[in-house]
Amino acid sequence: MAGLQRISSRVWSTDAVAPARALDYWVATVCDHLLEMQIDSAAQNTFRGELRQSAFGVCGLSMIEAEGQEILRTRAMIGKSRFSDYRLLYFRSGGGSVAQRGRTAAVSVGDCVLLDSTDTYALRFPERTACTVLSLPRDWLRNWIRSPDALIARPINVRSGWGATLASWLRCVDPDSLARVEIPEMALSEQVASLLAMAGAEENSEPKQPRNPLLGRLISTMRERCGEPDLTPQVVAAEHRISRRYLHMLFARTGTTFCDVLTNIRMDLAQRLLTDSRFRDLPVGEVAARCGFAEPSHFARRFKDRFNLSPRAFKQKSLGD
Repeated sequence: MAGLQRISSRVWSTDAVAPARALDYWVATVCDHLLEMQIDSAAQNTFRGELRQSAFGVCGLSMIEAEGQEILRTRAMIGKSRFSDYRLLYFRSGGGSVAQRGRTAAVSVGDCVLLDSTDTYALRFPERTACTVLSLPRDWLRNWIRSPDALIARPINVRSGWGATLASWLRCVDPDSLARVEIPEMALSEQVASLLAMAGAEENSEPKQPRNPLLGRLISTMRERCGEPDLTPQVVAAEHRISRRYLHMLFARTGTTFCDVLTNIRMDLAQRLLTDSRFRDLPVGEVAARCGFAEPSHFARRFKDRFNLSPRAFKQKSLGD
């Protein structure tokens, strides 16, 4: 029986403190035991959350359930962080959006997504969400997956193939179930890595998203020219010699719009500029201009809608100013 796991877990819950202290307690708990992050919630006085942790093999296991949250991993936090691994998230309930490295993905119940704790990201969960998080050592995971970064912030297809098997494994995993299985801990770690590797290989064997090559070229143009305040559907359509109507149809087929995609591109650029210490002295008004906003007030409204903070407050919190 040598080498079999004897998994035990630790639990932190806001039920242990007064409601007025719950959110502060939650932020401190998450930063100390999960990952240093900036957390805000609309449920200031009614916030409830629970974190349960254990480990198997080289993997850390965190079971999280909490009220709606806005979460930022900033460069200032990364600079003094104790953690430098990949995080595989599986959503047991709730959901929202994850953004990292210029990619923004919607996530819901059953979805899996990989994030890199050594880079900035933004998570938005409007409602109470339950999430399983696996901590995967960087060098170890790269022995299984040649380029884990190719999967960052790209939801894994959990409806079929190995992605469905991975999601099924994650749906069943918790400290209690793992403790009952007489399998060596490293074998369990290797199961996770192999399933993620196979699911990732399936993703990479398919055409890159977006699957319509023309739509991909349209979005590339939008990224390259997002700093132009007068970038319109007509301008982009003309550059690619298609009608504006056809452009709108291409976006509609993916369940989005030209305006929504352009706004996300601009907000992702703004996030990078405001969290990068190299641009510490760049005025917020200049950030707005570089992101294609002619009016700083319009930029501020859009930014606050996305991150629930003004650009100035976001920058101060991110860079520790």
